[in-house]
Formats: sequence, structure tokens, C-alpha cells
Amino acid sequence: DPFSGRGDLEKRTIRCVGDPQKRFGEDALRIVRAFRFASQLGFDIESETLSAALRLSGRLSKISAERILSELIKAITGAKPSALGPLIAHGGFGFLGVTHAENLDVLDGHMNALHRESAFAALCFLCGVRPKELCIRLKSDRRLREVSADIFYCLQCPPYNRAAKKRALALL
Repeated sequence: DPFSGRGDLEKRTIRCVGDPQKRFGEDALRIVRAFRFASQLGFDIESETLSAALRLSGRLSKISAERILSELIKAITGAKPSALGPLIAHGGFGFLGVTHAENLDVLDGHMNALHRESAFAALCFLCGVRPKELCIRLKSDRRLREVSADIFYCLQCPPYNRAAKKRALALL
């Protein structure tokens, strides 16, 4: 175990092998993958890795939309979609029009049981982004675009507070 991977697994930590700045510089999609792994596994991202990911998140705009969509879907259908919170808050998806997210933690533990369309609609709802627009930017398939838009509009029936949002999302 030359990189102490077993220790990180026991600590439930995501860490880059070697210098995170260099790893993310080699392939910016690794940034989204780190957050995807954190979501799917319910792990935390080690502080140096997190700092480098956020610092280099502007490079995500250079990655193909289809690759980002694939990782994003896997992340939001994971056990802990709120792991995406720091990346969204730091502007990592700003080039897609996703600039903030509220109450992402209400998704934790629920999204892995949902279809990707429902999970995508829930993410869009909490980020205040229309699914059709985001799907166009991410070059998604027609089914994701249409079904998530229908679910999104159902969710918009006015839940004004955190408890109401959580109840609406529980109906998915």
C-alpha cells in the first residue's frame, strides 16, 4: 500500500495520489470525480485535495459537457449528493449557470433510490436552475430533458421553507 489507501478507506477520505494540484491539472474531470466519489461513498474530501479542486474548478469549462453530465448524474444519485455543495458554492459549475444550491443536504440518503431524471430535477430545483436549460448546456438526451423538466415544474408548487422542500422531495 504505497499511498496509504487503506488508511484513507478506514477514515472514509478521498485523497489524490501525490500532488492534487498536479493531478487535477492533468485532467480537470478528476475534480468532478472526487466529488462524485464523495457522494457515492459518503466520504469526505481531504483538505488539500478539496482546496486544489476548488482552486482549479474553473478548468471544468474546458471539459466536454457529456463527460460532466455523466459524472454529475452519478454524483447526484449517490448516498450524499450534498458533497457537491462546495464545488457549486465555489462556482465550479458557474459556466453551466449553476451558481448556488440551497439545502442540498435534504437530498442525502434519498437520491440513490430515484431515477436519474428525478434526482436531476431535485438538484435543479435546489439550485434554482431550469432543467431544460441545463440539459441543453450539458447536451443530455431527450428523456432527461423532458422528464426532469416535468418533475421540476411539479416541485415548484410553492414550498417556501426547508421543511416544505423536504416534503416535496420526499414525494419523488
